[in-house]
Amino acid sequence: MRIDLCRLKLLELLVVLEYSDATPVGQHQRYYPIAAIRAAQAVYNRITERFDKHTPVELMATEEGLSATALKACFKALYGMPVYTYQKRFRMQKAAEFLRDENISVAEVAARTGYENAAKFSAAFKAVIGCTPTVYRRTPALWNNNNLLD
Repeated sequence: MRIDLCRLKLLELLVVLEYSDATPVGQHQRYYPIAAIRAAQAVYNRITERFDKHTPVELMATEEGLSATALKACFKALYGMPVYTYQKRFRMQKAAEFLRDENISVAEVAARTGYENAAKFSAAFKAVIGCTPTVYRRTPALWNNNNLLD
């Protein structure tokens, strides 16, 4: 009788383990309130729709009714990188798309992506992409290697 009970308990344990979403040792799965998730999604939409405007994370968090720390943590969990990094990379990815059009000047690309100064834009572009906007424009081989959001 005792062996049968042990077998039954062992089978129950195996069923529980099979259907559980086990997190590897040392990793903790975080859960965020739905309000934080919605706020992070709203910030994501803002970044992708209005990439020509740089808005500080603290202001976006305040507007969404969340602390900056909570927004940053939730955004990173959902999108895989900090808000500021995502914002900058998204803007540079858009800039790279604009630079492929020879009819748009570098200064205009800077303005379209929210930079008032073409020199600051060039420095930011080089920091993210690895070359200046002019070199990028003249080197079509670089055009396929700029998915910065993975």
